[in-house]
Amino acid sequence: MKKMIIGLLLVAVSILSACGGSTTSAAAAAPAAGTNTAGGQGFQQVTSAYLKRDYDGALSVTMQAALGTMKLEGTNNAVTADQAAKLLPLWQATESDAIQNPTEINAVYKQIESTMTPAQMQAIAAMKLTRTELQSWAQSQGIQMPTFGQGQGGQQGLSADAIATRRAGFANQDPSAQATRRAQFAAQGGQGRRGGQNMMKFLTDPLLKLLTTRVAK
Repeated sequence: MKKMIIGLLLVAVSILSACGGSTTSAAAAAPAAGTNTAGGQGFQQVTSAYLKRDYDGALSVTMQAALGTMKLEGTNNAVTADQAAKLLPLWQATESDAIQNPTEINAVYKQIESTMTPAQMQAIAAMKLTRTELQSWAQSQGIQMPTFGQGQGGQQGLSADAIATRRAGFANQDPSAQATRRAQFAAQGGQGRRGGQNMMKFLTDPLLKLLTTRVAK
């Protein structure tokens, strides 16, 4: 039943995205000049009418939205029970295998952003959330945060010198060995989105708990 609901949700947001319908939501109220593209890979490649990444250590748009929503707690901009009921299936969809491409990911995120008010999104944008703040939040919550990678192809966590050494070793291999290695990298490419989901899961899990609790009130 849950998969069916998520599937119907994805169809709905895809239709809304394709039709380009107008809305009085946060996304529609935002100035066009504020639109920018998120960094990162996989499902984190979304666009936002509010959240930017033009400052040092900026989190991806989806991470800003998830962490920011939780940091709104205790303020006048905390999500309401009505918002939580709408946001819950949307954030659940970001963890679902039903989302297969950036178009669907963007459609879901736009619905998340449009469910928030302009004041809420502006408050999150003003936080200018960084990796350092994310680490502090995770520590305060007793959450083990995944390690941010420095690239693909098994280079996560390596220093610049170690990466350079690996590249030099690859360059010195014979063409046959290089071709084999390239094929291995290509095969690993399909894991990029799943890795992105795992990176977000430590944020979405507590967010889902918050939304579930708010809906129950």
